[in-house]
Amino acid sequence: MFTLIRTRIITSFINIALFVSTLFIGLGFIFSYEVEDGFFRFILNGEREQVEQQLATNQAIVTHYPFVNYVESKEALPTVIYNILLEEPNRTEFPGEGEKHYHIVALTKGYLVAEVSEQLIVRKNKGGMLSFSLFFVTFILLIVILVAWFLAKRITKPIKTLNELISNTKSD
Repeated sequence: MFTLIRTRIITSFINIALFVSTLFIGLGFIFSYEVEDGFFRFILNGEREQVEQQLATNQAIVTHYPFVNYVESKEALPTVIYNILLEEPNRTEFPGEGEKHYHIVALTKGYLVAEVSEQLIVRKNKGGMLSFSLFFVTFILLIVILVAWFLAKRITKPIKTLNELISNTKSD
């Protein structure tokens, strides 16, 4: 009976730890992707200001980053982006062919297209991030198991003692 109670307490602690750990790992990945996308939005918005000024003064279009290019019209966009924009005109992030990944921003005339495949830090390090997270969760689970075992033992000890007293009283 006491082993069952102890096992349930330990199992409950482990389940809670697994749930919270999984939640935090998921939130960590979402946060990482959001920060990365925010970085690309920041770059493209800065480039937009410069290119809009260049367009207004009829200058040659020059961007700060080699992965950001000016495209004069929607039709001149890469085919994969053009096809998706027909159905989702407000979209700014696009998967490309193979490993390519794009971010775009609309201008008063044309678009800025950033082919960011080489700059995707999270995608490149996803395996390492997951390995680190699993190592960390394993470490946390070991601590949780030890704490749960200690608490379960402390919680069931008075019940066990009371049961032994009752058993001794019945046998007398």
